[in-house]
Amino acid sequence: MSTTLLAVNSRKVFLTLGGGRGVTNAVFRSHFVSVPRRSIIDLSYSTHFMDFKGSSIPSSMKKLVVTKLSQNFKEAVSLQIVPVPTPGDADLLIRNRFVGINASDINYSAGRYDTSVRPPFDAGFEGVGEVVGLGLTASARFAVGDAVAYFSGGSFAEYTVAPAKSIVRVPAAEPRFLTLLVSGATAYIALKKLGDLARGETVMVTAAAGGTGQFAVQFAKKAGCRVLGTCSSDEKAGFLKSLGCDRPVNYKSEDLREVLRRECPGGLDVVYESVGGSVFDAVVDSLAQKGRLIVIGFISGYQTASGLLPVKAGALPVKLLQRSASVRGFFLPHFLSDYGEAMADMLRMCKGGELVCEVDLGEMTPEGRFVGLESVFRAVDHMYAGKNLGKVVVELPAVLERPPAGRGGGDPSACVCEAAVWANASVPSVHRRVATGDPPPSRCPRISACHNAAFSRLASVPGRSGPARPIPSPLRLPNVTARSTSDRDALQSFYSNLIPPTPYS
Repeated sequence: MSTTLLAVNSRKVFLTLGGGRGVTNAVFRSHFVSVPRRSIIDLSYSTHFMDFKGSSIPSSMKKLVVTKLSQNFKEAVSLQIVPVPTPGDADLLIRNRFVGINASDINYSAGRYDTSVRPPFDAGFEGVGEVVGLGLTASARFAVGDAVAYFSGGSFAEYTVAPAKSIVRVPAAEPRFLTLLVSGATAYIALKKLGDLARGETVMVTAAAGGTGQFAVQFAKKAGCRVLGTCSSDEKAGFLKSLGCDRPVNYKSEDLREVLRRECPGGLDVVYESVGGSVFDAVVDSLAQKGRLIVIGFISGYQTASGLLPVKAGALPVKLLQRSASVRGFFLPHFLSDYGEAMADMLRMCKGGELVCEVDLGEMTPEGRFVGLESVFRAVDHMYAGKNLGKVVVELPAVLERPPAGRGGGDPSACVCEAAVWANASVPSVHRRVATGDPPPSRCPRISACHNAAFSRLASVPGRSGPARPIPSPLRLPNVTARSTSDRDALQSFYSNLIPPTPYS
């Protein structure tokens, strides 16, 4: 990138971004002199690369916010319209295309993970989308337009800021890659680090047709194990068979204890357990010698006030001692040192067709596909009703242009469409677009006003067709306002020297 540009007018130094790492020199006549950074014009937004494929980033967005602690997700969470956040130096601004639903979403809304946290706070743990903005340090590894996925808070939003160090680059912003972030990684790391799987062992996966269960079945089969999986319908049993599950158990039509007693006389070597309650009791009683029971959750109790259903734990020490067995808890944030390796291996398998990543986007629900943040509530209910097959995912469509709160009408400064950006764009954006001769797009109900304003902005540059017109007063940019007439004049002079004449008609 070029060094930061400094334009001099009337012995004043005005700072404008050229994409460099810092201000080191200013052009003063023919000499270079060191000067301190001065924010005469607020260019805070322009210190980040935030112009995705020539489109504007809206000033506002929708997101879900926990406003009340409750295990009832609908009561705890509200949909709000808030400003689009600005990424910090080491952050990315991501336009979310798909967000994942997790059983733990209601544990989070109930405040069970961190009792010191009080509302309001953001909801959602994972998303996949494209980079539309980034800080300067983050630009060393990522670029605008990159497809990325992330496991980070605040994903239930149209745009999310996440640290670049926590980002996973993916081949495309597709929901199948989203399934790996929490559900896949939990199964991969838990079975590898706590399961100690060995070829020929018997593995039980509870809720096997769900988001994380589907991966546990596949990883256990890859390890050469015999796999049993619980599910709630014959359709799910068929899905499990397609994954290679040796014995799907439909607990709605079969007695789990009886199946284990009859078909696993030697006991279960490893259990990947996420249900809790009576299912936990049944698998504990069926552990083999040196059996390992991995608890990754207990979804059957999450919607209760206490967060869990009672289990018969009174005799648990005796049962474990008699079999030299163990119960091991797994919480993904405690294993982040293993996360990178897990994601890399799963992405390799996924791209190679070695891993099934089943996604449930709600197509089979009466209301149809889960689209938009409003449908997150319905998606959570769908999962807790036990109707999902695979990972529950919500699609976020392209953001509709919406004027900032309190604005409207035909004022292009109130619009966030791409044509309006021509009239209101930041300096680097205008330079790039004019230099390449791109015409202003035409896709806005207010296109006449926005297009005319965009042409007026182009015509204000000397050497271009059309009468010269001043920069609008006040100059409206995203978080950038020229605070005086002299500042606007300085910017006008800057455009004159920076932007070469390019035919436009």
